[in-house]
Amino acid sequence: MNAKSGARLIPMAVMGLLLLAGWAGLHQSLMEIHANWTTWYGHFAHGYLVLAVSLWLGFRAWRRRPLLVLRPSWPAFPVLIALMGVLLLSMRMQITTVNQSMVPMIIMAALAASFGLQLARLLFWPLAYLYFALPLWWVLNTPLQELTIKVAMLAVNVLRIPAHVQGSTFELPAGILTIASGCSGLNYLVTGLAIAFLQGLLYLATWPARIKLMAFTAALMLVMNWIRVITLIAVGYYTEMQHYLIRVDHLTFGWILFLLVLWPIYWFGFRLARMEKDQVAGSGLSSPPDISSSEPARVLAGGVIASFILILPAVIGLHWQ
Repeated sequence: MNAKSGARLIPMAVMGLLLLAGWAGLHQSLMEIHANWTTWYGHFAHGYLVLAVSLWLGFRAWRRRPLLVLRPSWPAFPVLIALMGVLLLSMRMQITTVNQSMVPMIIMAALAASFGLQLARLLFWPLAYLYFALPLWWVLNTPLQELTIKVAMLAVNVLRIPAHVQGSTFELPAGILTIASGCSGLNYLVTGLAIAFLQGLLYLATWPARIKLMAFTAALMLVMNWIRVITLIAVGYYTEMQHYLIRVDHLTFGWILFLLVLWPIYWFGFRLARMEKDQVAGSGLSSPPDISSSEPARVLAGGVIASFILILPAVIGLHWQ
């Protein structure tokens, strides 16, 4: 094997090794993520779409990189070990939110340890994008639910709808409606922010513009959810709880509203793009970057060590059972 072929084949072999080790070591966390992503109408049912976008962003970043030098970053190994330690502790304590949320950080640390900081920086945003489908957002669910209840109470008073409100329950003359945790609007908020963030990465050149787009999207998603809840309360009252939206399905109604409010988000994003003075023109995909690695043996050594660290939860888990 000559130096050039080794510089290409060894990184591919190491990447395959990392994938196998990651699947074995992170299997429990990955299965928890899969369960969330396959729950129909769940808060993170958009997860596999986010994963697809993340992979596409990574491929796009890779194709646009003119030169990539792969070299293990030895200081990244203590970081990887620390992250795996946190994962093992959270698994032992059965803190599923932490288990799932550690996955992108562990992947990033493993890539940095095996291939160097250049690759880690290149794939930072594609990996960070996965957090739009991970349960760290759950911390917002209860405050959003409480805020929705307060807005709905105000609307009921303004519309003069006779309703006895107790906690999250609205008792109407013909029946009872409950603003449950699933009515907080968290799913619309996170999905909308994922779309806005993607638009910002692709079409906006500065972070102030991206933050404006994200803030606009967050506000719009909150208002949309309030309109959805208030509409359902009004429909329930005026139809004496007999309307299709009350008796059969009100979830589809929410996603129809969501699709409608995407238009002003896109409009605002492209308006920001036109206003930017330093707008970067997009270029076509180039050929894959050349991989320059003068010491492929170091990449192999780094990958083997990182894979051993990744597989530790599977090994230790055997002793816990």
